[in-house]
Amino acid sequence: MSYVISANRLLSGSIVFLAADERWSEQFEDAHIFSSDELEDAHQIGQRAEKCNFVIGSYAVELKAGTPAVPKRLKDSIRRTGPTVGDHNPRTLGGPES
Repeated sequence: MSYVISANRLLSGSIVFLAADERWSEQFEDAHIFSSDELEDAHQIGQRAEKCNFVIGSYAVELKAGTPAVPKRLKDSIRRTGPTVGDHNPRTLGGPES
């Protein structure tokens, strides 16, 4: 199985994904894909970021098999693409972190 790590940025609440080099990105496409064997190390990176008050609520998102990488659960698919109501997407309109 494959996974990405997701969390919320503590200061803004923005949904972020763990990218390479322990960076956090708002773009799902930047997320580093972890295998089951790498998952424990990925969790530790998330926990360190939480202890530094950078993110909160880090957890593993299971991906569907195949390409491109897409979350298996509906909740995570929604987190990946943004709000499902309204006519805006804060990730593209220049929210507080643009």
